[in-house]
Amino acid sequence: MLSFVNTTYLGFENIARKSVYTSLSKDLALKADEQNLTTLAKNAKFSKDEESSFKNTIHFTDFVSNTKISLKISDENLSNLKAKFAGNISLQEDGSYILKKEAESIASGWFADIAYKRGYLKADANNDGKLSDEERKNIYSYYGNGGFYSTSGGNVATVMATEAYSYLRAEEDFRDFTSKSLEEEFNKTLEKDSDFNGEILYGEMMSKGQMIAQAQSYIQNEGYTPPTFLEDMMDQFDQLNKKMLKDLKKLLEEKRLEQEALEKAKKELEKTAEIDIKHSNDQSLDKNLEKIENLKSQNPESQSFKQSLNLKEFSQAYMQSFKVDLKKELILETLKKQNDINYPLDMSKTKIDLKI
Repeated sequence: MLSFVNTTYLGFENIARKSVYTSLSKDLALKADEQNLTTLAKNAKFSKDEESSFKNTIHFTDFVSNTKISLKISDENLSNLKAKFAGNISLQEDGSYILKKEAESIASGWFADIAYKRGYLKADANNDGKLSDEERKNIYSYYGNGGFYSTSGGNVATVMATEAYSYLRAEEDFRDFTSKSLEEEFNKTLEKDSDFNGEILYGEMMSKGQMIAQAQSYIQNEGYTPPTFLEDMMDQFDQLNKKMLKDLKKLLEEKRLEQEALEKAKKELEKTAEIDIKHSNDQSLDKNLEKIENLKSQNPESQSFKQSLNLKEFSQAYMQSFKVDLKKELILETLKKQNDINYPLDMSKTKIDLKI
């Protein structure tokens, strides 16, 4: 037999939030078997007054069979219903209560879940309103958890709960998972669903300690997946993790090299563009100086030459020397936009000595 010393238990907080039972709604009614269910409901017998430990009678309509149902509930459950649905519970002259609207909906939904889905009415083979031990074995109200475990020697090192299940046949576990009558189970269910949201969670039925004890019992009886499976799964996860890290490092290195190459190419392009711009400026300046020299040589005193040296013409000739090739300017502008880096063209630093 395996021992549980310093065992680590994982996943039980998630299991505690899983649904065990849910009330049926009209949209989820069991239509496929409606005729048989209606017969069961109309012929159903519940505990007699002298046999019941509950003293408050409530009346509501079972929406599956459209049958009027009368059950007895505890003082606590009646008080909770009144607090939640004060305007939907009517006191009758005989001291019983008629449930309407939301109050009737929650009572009818849980009745349908217990009577039909869990199978209490069908399990009551002799229809006496009470369930024998043999009849209780046929009720579908068992719930449990499943998962994996690992061992170290004869000790369980880790238990990992991964799933919850319910609505299974009780069989030999009927004492822990069923009641002796539908009425008793109805009261237990209302107590658990104290907020009347139509859902009962695993954690509302069992404490974490009880869930762990249940898992330990499964492990001893081979109800959990054996260690080899968990170990194989962990090995596969480890291998996958190593492969992912290796691929990530490779990708980062490729990106780094690509970035370096891109930066180098941009620097080369920038350098080439600056050289071409300077060359273009030099050529433009040489041409304008040559034009001025030609005019001067033709007739330094001519009116044409004097007019060419007026301020307007000289400014135009001076500015012409700084015109750049449009294609080169476009290159620099593209670099600025792509890299968000300023590449100023400060032409004031270019020294020109014009002697006429």
